[in-house]
Amino acid sequence: MRITELKTWKVAVTPGINWVFVRLSTDEGLHGWGEATLEGKDESALGALRDLERSLVGDEVPSPEAAWRRGFRGAAWKGAALYSAVSAVDHALWDIRGKALGQPVSVLLGGPVRDRIHAYTWAAASERTPTLSESVAEARNDHGFTHFKMAPLGRYFTADSAELATAVDAVAEVNAALPPGGKVAVEGHQRLSASTAIQLASQLRDLKIMFLEDFVNSDDESSMVHFRRHVSLPITAGEKRYSRWDVWPLLRDRLIDFLSIDLCHAGGISESGRIASAAEMVGVSVVPHNPNGPVGMAATLQLAAAHPNIVAIETVHQRFRLMGELSGAAPDIVDGYVRIPDLPGLGVELDVAALEHFAAESEDFPFGQDFDVPTGRI
Repeated sequence: MRITELKTWKVAVTPGINWVFVRLSTDEGLHGWGEATLEGKDESALGALRDLERSLVGDEVPSPEAAWRRGFRGAAWKGAALYSAVSAVDHALWDIRGKALGQPVSVLLGGPVRDRIHAYTWAAASERTPTLSESVAEARNDHGFTHFKMAPLGRYFTADSAELATAVDAVAEVNAALPPGGKVAVEGHQRLSASTAIQLASQLRDLKIMFLEDFVNSDDESSMVHFRRHVSLPITAGEKRYSRWDVWPLLRDRLIDFLSIDLCHAGGISESGRIASAAEMVGVSVVPHNPNGPVGMAATLQLAAAHPNIVAIETVHQRFRLMGELSGAAPDIVDGYVRIPDLPGLGVELDVAALEHFAAESEDFPFGQDFDVPTGRI
């Protein structure tokens, strides 16, 4: 069986964010879907896919492991765009293999250990839910979500006392709307100074916090060590780490309590499974970063089905409608758990007509929109 075509689509989601999908077709009529969504860098991911296309089209369908080694280990120059493209190809190859054998990918990975996985979603104001508490109520009523994530700061790097108080009040509003047992994760997008991150963390100690995510730049391990030393709440990082070697310092030095790798960046299903096993060795559970489209969701669910160290996944319920338009079915959420499909392959098919209908135009990512020049205020 040979690969005959690598075709890509870019779908508009929100300003600055497009979903990037790839389909690998074969001469035996089978095809596989992958996702290379790279927020704000979709053209870079598409370019990396075109680079990989030259080594794929016309050749025998490689195993996911062989393709990963060719794309990752064989690359002289690496980076987020390459990792995302390699991840999408990995998804698609697992999808083809599962369809060829008539089995879900989870069976090919050794067999499922679960048929559903706990999920959390975003609490965010919108036209439909103008307050945070209304956003929580909608997600609770429609899908049974109990755990949420939010980004409460209006700007990053530094924040004065009034801004910190506003952020804490926002988290407290979500806390008050949670059902019994519910918790909230607080997102920092890796953009807080160490002093701001520590101040905010100290003011959140008495709330029902699931974890603090990316409060400081995870690429700066000295800042991670400093933050770890001064914070008692659970810490999460890892979505911008792309391989075992990238992730290992966070695990080795116990800088995190949860690891948030993203299957659209961290080598797809193949490498993410190895990363999850490495995390298990040091007692760190995996909570995949997953604001992605239906293929990224499907890949994440198949790995979660087969890997016991994945304990929950991120979802964005505000995007379920678009996911349904593209794939024919929104994620199946019952009582805050996502049901894992048992169809062959990844268990998802995209509608080409819908992909073209929602196609995105190229646009500049608004760099710097979340940043101010530090004022020195405290």
